[in-house]
Amino acid sequence: MPSRASEPLSFDRARELARRHGWREKVLIYLTRRADEVLVLEHTESYPTAGVQVPAGGVDPGEAPADAAIRELLEETGLRVPGPARHLGSHLWHDEAASSRIRHYYRLTAPLTTPDRWEHVVSAGEEDSGMLFRLSFRPLTDPGLTPGFGWDDELGQLRATAHDEVAESSLVTERLELRVPTESDIPAILRVHQEDLAIMHNPGDRLADEAQARELLARWQRQWRDHRIGYWSVRRQDDPTVIGICGVKAMTLGGRPIMNLLYRFDPSAWGKGYATEAARAAVARSRALYPELPVVARVRPANHASANVALRVGLSRAPDLDEPGEDGVDHIYLSS
Repeated sequence: MPSRASEPLSFDRARELARRHGWREKVLIYLTRRADEVLVLEHTESYPTAGVQVPAGGVDPGEAPADAAIRELLEETGLRVPGPARHLGSHLWHDEAASSRIRHYYRLTAPLTTPDRWEHVVSAGEEDSGMLFRLSFRPLTDPGLTPGFGWDDELGQLRATAHDEVAESSLVTERLELRVPTESDIPAILRVHQEDLAIMHNPGDRLADEAQARELLARWQRQWRDHRIGYWSVRRQDDPTVIGICGVKAMTLGGRPIMNLLYRFDPSAWGKGYATEAARAAVARSRALYPELPVVARVRPANHASANVALRVGLSRAPDLDEPGEDGVDHIYLSS
């Protein structure tokens, strides 16, 4: 018996063996939303021994494995992800009794607006149609996949490809971690935007309910999709609680394209230098990605603490650019 349950093969070699021996091919899908997480599924009480899996299914005759990955994902999760599906590896499964001897592993990326968890009734397939799946995103470092069935055979490759993406989208400072916000951050977004002190100088930013917080998150995520930068949720490295929002947004000022700097923190985090620390990192990332676009902070005249943060991160007062904002005149601070 081989020492491994499966043997890695090139894609072409795997397909050749499948054709030669008439073996059924299977696709396994690693769906990521952020680069540091992966989607898993569990059967509900009707099939409790199935364990924790990833979406998977057979390749139909004449169907390309990459197309099968997109189709199977839709059938098993209800998500219509256009692709392209990125091939991570192919394996020969050594168990001769297995229905699918050749397995192809693919990665697809879900929109950031995809929920953290949901349930779905499988829409097709001879074996799974009508089954209820429970789906959720779990940390890529430990998704809890049931061992022994090949679900995790290419997780190492996925982690390797995701490492640089995490570094690109996240920021880590001396004390803080800045992460792209997801649905799990909605309660914190609502909390910060309902805190009287946090929005004292910009009352127009108050959110009435969770629905408005969800709409705001969707706008932020479109910014990330379109510009590869946006607003981050901010945490202390030693505490997962979101303490604020900080980042930049593409917009115009006086008809000129700029990156608008925002830093808004829960009052419990004030007075510790967190806003300056996060804003300094956001400005640096913005200048690295878009050196031609100035970074601008729009500050209400009475908000002296916010003005001090703008100055500390290297912006300068530009009174000739002051203009009316939603809550009154905005004082403009501009990067050099």
